[in-house]
Amino acid sequence: MNKKIVKNLFYLIIYSFLGYCLESIVAIITKGVVESRQSFVYGPFCVIYGIGAIILISILSNFKNQNFKLFFLGMFIGCSVEYLGSFIGEKLLGFAWWNYSNMFFNINGRTSLFYAICWGIISIFLINFINPNIDKLFEKLIALLTFPKLQLATYILALFFLFDALLSGFALNNFYNNTIHANNIGTPFELAYLEDFHNTFKNSDFSNFINKTFTNEKMIKIYPNILLPTISGIYINVDSLLNNAQTYYLKVFGNL
Repeated sequence: MNKKIVKNLFYLIIYSFLGYCLESIVAIITKGVVESRQSFVYGPFCVIYGIGAIILISILSNFKNQNFKLFFLGMFIGCSVEYLGSFIGEKLLGFAWWNYSNMFFNINGRTSLFYAICWGIISIFLINFINPNIDKLFEKLIALLTFPKLQLATYILALFFLFDALLSGFALNNFYNNTIHANNIGTPFELAYLEDFHNTFKNSDFSNFINKTFTNEKMIKIYPNILLPTISGIYINVDSLLNNAQTYYLKVFGNL
């Protein structure tokens, strides 16, 4: 049981990192800039890929080399993960990380046919080629470090992952409240506890630390594509609400 838990945590970290790399490459190709595609305030992790990979591997491993099943099951599972990730993220934090309302055959802007096809293709490569090599890497690390040492290293990284996620939640909550208060914008996803939390802790040492460490300018650089849903159903790019906000780290090519 311990080995299975460690392996899933290993998957979460590895695939979140690989997802971050993939998203960064896409940003360079499509926008000509190096910009943040990370899920948390620290570390190169795009967690939707880590969670998606664990679910895909758990369900699809028995269909290796059955590309038809891998493709269509991967489409369904990937879309479900993407939809739920978008829905839960908006419910908890008020922000949206993506919106596909302008894409053909989308579902509430949370997923679309194009990305469903992408998930299907990713599933084929994941199960047939990528994950077998990740499993080999896992076994090699066990042989090199011994399992207890790998287990300890994985647990430490997982604890950092959890700390990073919690800190990111507080920083995003603060950023959300700052944004809606400064711009007098209400959203259908604004929950009462967000306001209560803000009012309770706005003068605390922790809140002051969050405000000083994660300024609006820093947050929009960490989350350059973040969207704010409005009562009318329109999604606003948060960077448009900040004057002279620079959302990229490096211009690689092309005109912005």
